Amino acid sequence: MIRQSHASNRIVCQSQRKLTLTLPRIAANLSEFPNLSTTERSVRMNRVLVPAILTALSTLPQAASAGVIYQSATLNGAGTSRQEVADGNFPGLSVGINAFAGVRFELTQPIVTEQVGGHFVGPFSVEDTIFGALVRLDGPQDFPDSIDLSTPDVLGGTLLRLPNESGDVFGDLRVELQPGWYGLVFGGGYQGEGLFGARALGAAMGTNDDIGTPSYFGYLSGFYWGPRLGGTRYVITGQIVPEPLTLWAATVGSLIAFFRRPPV
Repeated sequence: MIRQSHASNRIVCQSQRKLTLTLPRIAANLSEFPNLSTTERSVRMNRVLVPAILTALSTLPQAASAGVIYQSATLNGAGTSRQEVADGNFPGLSVGINAFAGVRFELTQPIVTEQVGGHFVGPFSVEDTIFGALVRLDGPQDFPDSIDLSTPDVLGGTLLRLPNESGDVFGDLRVELQPGWYGLVFGGGYQGEGLFGARALGAAMGTNDDIGTPSYFGYLSGFYWGPRLGGTRYVITGQIVPEPLTLWAATVGSLIAFFRRPPV
C-alpha cells in the first residue's frame, strides 16, 4: 500500500504471523502420513489437518478490488469555472508545455495502476488534453531525471481531457509498480504538441484539502524541478497485488492429495 495508511500493513503482518504458526503444524502432521493406516489417515485429516488448513487459508491476503490507491488531497471546490480561475478568484496551478505539477508517493507493496488523474479545470487553449505520467524516483527528495520526461525513469503516460468546470478527470494508465518511491506528474502543451500528445494549457485546482503532508513538486521553464504549494489533488486508481503467500495454499493442497493415497 501507500505510506499514507499503515492499517493494511498491520493486517498483512498479522496474517503472516498466524500463517507462520499454522504451517509447521500442517507439515508435521503430513510427514507422519506414510506410516499411518488408511483409518488413521482419515481421523488425522478430519480432526487435525482440515481445521489447520482452513485456518491457514483464512489468513491469506485477498486481491483488492479496483479502487483509489493514492490521493494527495480530498476533493474540494469542484464546479469552479475556468473563468473564475483565470480571474484569480480561486487558486490554480498552471499545467502546460513549460509547467508540470505533481506529487511524490511511496509504495510498500506491489500494485497495478489502472488510471491517474486529479482535480483540474480548463482548457485555457483551443485544445483540451493534458498528460499524466508515472516516474520512478530514488527517494523522497528525488526529481525526474529529465525535464522533458524522456529518460528511462518515466514508466508511462496517458492523456486527460480538461473540463470547463473543475472536477476529477482521469486517463487510463496500466503500470506494474514495485515497492519504492514514485512521482505522479501532469503537464500539457500550448501552441504546439506537448509530451505524450498533450496540447492544452490547464490548471490543477488549489482548493483541495491535503491528506497528511503530500510531497508536491513540479517543473517551471527556467527554474528546473522544485517544490510546489499544496492544495492540489492527484489520484491513482488500481489494485494491490496479492503477496506470494497464496503459494502455500497450492503447496498444502498438493501435499494433501499425495498423502491421502492409500498405503502401498
